[in-house]
Amino acid sequence: MDRMWWALLLHLARAASDETCANGAHDSSLEPPVLPVLDLAPFAAISATPTPAQRAVAAALDAAARDHGFVALKNLADRELLDRAWNASAALFAMDDSSKARLERLTPAAGRAFNVKERNDYAAAPPGFGDAADELWRAIIEGAARRYAVAAAVALDLPRDFFAASLAALDQCTLRFLHYPALPAGDGLRARAGEHTDFGFVTFLFVRDGAPGLQMKPVAGGEVDDWRGGWRDVAAPGDDAVAIVNTGALLARWTNDRWRATAHRVVAGAGAAAPRYAIAAFIDPDADFEVAVHPSF
Repeated sequence: MDRMWWALLLHLARAASDETCANGAHDSSLEPPVLPVLDLAPFAAISATPTPAQRAVAAALDAAARDHGFVALKNLADRELLDRAWNASAALFAMDDSSKARLERLTPAAGRAFNVKERNDYAAAPPGFGDAADELWRAIIEGAARRYAVAAAVALDLPRDFFAASLAALDQCTLRFLHYPALPAGDGLRARAGEHTDFGFVTFLFVRDGAPGLQMKPVAGGEVDDWRGGWRDVAAPGDDAVAIVNTGALLARWTNDRWRATAHRVVAGAGAAAPRYAIAAFIDPDADFEVAVHPSF
């Protein structure tokens, strides 16, 4: 595979680390959602007619996307690669301030992130970071995202390339390395990442060591109004190689809200919070691709 010349973006997410989450208390009476764990391996090879294995995965994906928009996907990347990516991420965020300043764009706050795009310059990053990031880009962005796009089309009974055609150049996709620094004890829930829906097609999220904090408030089509009343914890899969995957607001609109874009956030409780590491792949259609709702919706 030809290597592309990569360009680097550093994004430092701002959030008020000591801010109590207002008007969004966790409702302990709501059971955490049970995320189906799916494997996109049946979509590694595409045939003219979906196989029984492909239809089974697609049906489970459709059921979850209609309900709360979250699933778990396994076997997206080699475990050894993910281990290298986690170690590289820890090394990146452990750099001294002068080294970080060579990458910095915004004032650091409660969340920090390093964005990998289709082109990157890793000169200021720790040794090995660039190789791990590039390999993970190929596995997730170039591989898993395109398989997911085909699975989504099968799930929705659409032409096989209906979504995949939007991922030719991959020029709007982002692989983001995230670090939420440790927090001292505080009062009530505190926001590490505020309530939002992801605006794009789909998001793949890997969470290191099953770190808690992700919550969802199931809603329709990118809105943030109560649908079931209150926040529910989304348990990390407990396996660093399994990704939490959620529908973006664009995909909800693309399906005329048949699939849900769910409001979610990352919080810390009142006690001291350990550092939290995550890797998110944000999948979005190419810049020159025209998005239009299929007539079947």
